[in-house]
Amino acid sequence: SLVKGSASTLKREFGNEFVTVEEDIATRDLGSNRVELQASKGVKERVRVQVFDENSRTAVYALENSKTTLSCYVEDEIHGGRVDPLSYKWEIKHPQQGWDENIKSGKLANIVEGINSKDLVLSGLLVSDPDQLSTSYQLRCAAQYNETYFVVSRGFAVNVHRTPELKSIHLVREKPEYQELQGEPARDIYDASSDYLVLCKPGFSAGEVQSVWEKYNEESDDWEMLSPPSDKLFFVADSTEYQDEGQYRCRISHDLQDYDYHVIKTRVLELRRIAGPASSTKSQQEFTLNDELMLQCTDRSASPQVEAEWSFQPSGDAPPEGKDPLTIGSYFQHDRTNVFIIPRGQLLESHSGTYTCTRTNEYGQATTAIRVTVRPDYLETVYSGHLSREKLTFRLDAILKWEYSKNGDPPQGGHSRCQHSEL
Repeated sequence: SLVKGSASTLKREFGNEFVTVEEDIATRDLGSNRVELQASKGVKERVRVQVFDENSRTAVYALENSKTTLSCYVEDEIHGGRVDPLSYKWEIKHPQQGWDENIKSGKLANIVEGINSKDLVLSGLLVSDPDQLSTSYQLRCAAQYNETYFVVSRGFAVNVHRTPELKSIHLVREKPEYQELQGEPARDIYDASSDYLVLCKPGFSAGEVQSVWEKYNEESDDWEMLSPPSDKLFFVADSTEYQDEGQYRCRISHDLQDYDYHVIKTRVLELRRIAGPASSTKSQQEFTLNDELMLQCTDRSASPQVEAEWSFQPSGDAPPEGKDPLTIGSYFQHDRTNVFIIPRGQLLESHSGTYTCTRTNEYGQATTAIRVTVRPDYLETVYSGHLSREKLTFRLDAILKWEYSKNGDPPQGGHSRCQHSEL
């Protein structure tokens, strides 16, 4: 549309997009921050003014008391490139009042510098309303392009937000009984026979929070996220092992979208577990005289760790004096496994019997009973009334025994058979 009038009239008509002119005619271009001026001499000029800060071309998102700098750029769109105007002027928009050249320190920011220069420096940004979390200001730059007219940028938003605060992290046990856990670090004891649930509850102002639980790994000396990730520390009754006690921590991520605010805080929980030994078990094993006997007694359930004690009950004749298996054997502990060993070459058939590992801690007792059978590793064969021994490979699943059709030497071309006896 065409607008005629004095210089001051044209400036108000064009609002935040256009210019103050001394010519008779101005043509408004609604598509961008442009103005087309046609002087009576037929001279046609187009310029554009833009406002940037160091991070954005559209808006500033800054926390209260921070500092930002707005820069005013003037571009000659006919000849190309940036140009230096004769002067700059910054303005702020007040609701219900419009644009104002009077930008004072203590309103928008504690200190305002560069009102009449290319760079407007705002130090100590302020939220205007003490009852609000944020304020959005509109600023623009007016550049005097030449002696004829000014060009004005679009409004540039400066959004100021109070600094969020992650005030506290509360650890609350919901199961088996409700209790807020105190101390730094917090400490708690749980019975493995009951469900156990601890929630992590952050106290914060503004923004968004996400919580996740981690466990300290002594071997790697690092914290590892629980798998699958969870915002709860939850154990189902009778489903845990001794590794499930130790140090846990709740990690809180606190974010404020668009404002480059990201804070992480943690709170540690030292968790002790109480549980009796795992249930009693029974099993069977077979060995030959030339084997090494190795029996294992493992308990990953008990907390604290069990004390293991071995006992032996022979299934037949007792071993000779000085050959009791618990006397000639040796013991060692690996992690939560207690191992009993009789070295190769010392096994006797009289070592057959039941070996019992009794597992005890202050919360209970259980046994691991292993029935052991020790067999010879050869078979006896009778030829022509005399005894000979032949070494054979001993199978755990069967004994092979040859029988001939008549006494004495096996007949040439005679019949024989193999009797297969399952154990």
